[in-house]
Amino acid sequence: MTQRILACSVCLAMIAASTAAKAGAAVVRCDMPAGKVAYQDEPCPDGSKASARRRTEAGAMTLAAPAAARKRTFDERQSELARGFPSMPTLRERDPARYLAETETYLERGEKLVRTFSDVPVVDLFRRDLVHTGTTVASWVRFTLRDPARAEGLYRRAISLQSGLPRPLADADTPRFWLADLLRFDLQRPEEALVEYRAMVADLNRRTTPRDSPDSAFERAAMQWFDAEIEYLDSRQRFSEPLDPTSFVVGQFVIEGLARGIVPGDPAVAELWVLLRNGAPGAAERRQAASRLEALSASNLRIPATFDFLPSLGSAERVAAYLRRHDPSGFQSAVAFAVARAFAPQTQRRQPAPGEGMSIATWTEQDRALMLRAEALVVTPAKRSARVDARLASPEVTWRGFLAALRAPDLAAPWRFTTPAFQRRNRARFGAMSPAERAAWARLPVALDSRKESGDYVFAEVTRPDGGPGNAAFVRYRGEWLLADL
Repeated sequence: MTQRILACSVCLAMIAASTAAKAGAAVVRCDMPAGKVAYQDEPCPDGSKASARRRTEAGAMTLAAPAAARKRTFDERQSELARGFPSMPTLRERDPARYLAETETYLERGEKLVRTFSDVPVVDLFRRDLVHTGTTVASWVRFTLRDPARAEGLYRRAISLQSGLPRPLADADTPRFWLADLLRFDLQRPEEALVEYRAMVADLNRRTTPRDSPDSAFERAAMQWFDAEIEYLDSRQRFSEPLDPTSFVVGQFVIEGLARGIVPGDPAVAELWVLLRNGAPGAAERRQAASRLEALSASNLRIPATFDFLPSLGSAERVAAYLRRHDPSGFQSAVAFAVARAFAPQTQRRQPAPGEGMSIATWTEQDRALMLRAEALVVTPAKRSARVDARLASPEVTWRGFLAALRAPDLAAPWRFTTPAFQRRNRARFGAMSPAERAAWARLPVALDSRKESGDYVFAEVTRPDGGPGNAAFVRYRGEWLLADL
């Protein structure tokens, strides 16, 4: 997932600048909420200055000298530790073994420093930095040094450091996902991978992110993904339900981002990008790429990182074998093909620019035909149903049927118009409605406004029971349109 917070170095620079600007200033408490501090000459909540509130009454005591001293000691210890940290672009390339040993020492000492100064507020920024370092180095050890056992230890240390970090600091890296991927593919310990996937789902279920927050889309996409992996590891059932709109949108974001040159820190994949991104590849480059693709070690995220290049494998059967190897559950394949179908109308009419490399946007007619055959081999709902329910013939018909069915005494009737993911998310919401509330939904206007279509998805505005605007999304699944989000 995309890192959506400021880099720790920026945060620390801001803190350092603030501290320097206030050097020598007395830190005092105003009549403020617990834990809030104002510096001398800064405004207090009531508009007065902190310097005028040096009183002994509650809320106006000078910050204890020991706390300030501990903060200074932590800063000194952290700076000392950072000076000993090896330089990534130099030592890592010159002497990988030494670089790894020194990094492991840095992480071990950093973890001790975090425990020692757990009462110092800014320690969480340093802890977040350690999580990022541990996760990044673990992936380098896994994919470059090919040492999964040592990578496992680094991922587990990063998870331990991440435990208890407040959001959004805790969301900057995903060591638990990478550990699950490593346990599953490299170490062949699927039962332990299942534990990690379930831990990630439990964390997502505990969150209370507002639905209108951008983070909510990432969380819901991750939930459907991890549920699919759990289902496969538990019962060997491949993903076969309609893809949630958030999974499609997030998947489109990831693949488009990769198409702009965001390459994972994996030298084998980086070599593919160099080979296939510098101009349209010829037959020789395609054969070389096919050999390199099939030599890649297995990992779920190989799918979004290399999907653009899969036509170079030359046959639908080889593409299907590649997808099954890296994506046993079929979920990432379903996302990638949904994105490809959304791109198809644009790419069929588009002429590649001179020097433009291989991507979904530059696939030839033969490439697209090959990938359609591959999709039919690996994605369960690839073909249209022989008989389409007339009640689900279009988004408009589905929406009208869903609203009318809300008059029924239970949810079985309206659920016929929705996806399984919609039902899981909204069972409590609609189940708690009174008959009068559901009747209010049933009386809503049936029009879909601002209708936008993208591949197998239609997004539209609808009217809510309170009269305000709402959003609805529909997905075409085996030829039928189902309500997927509301």
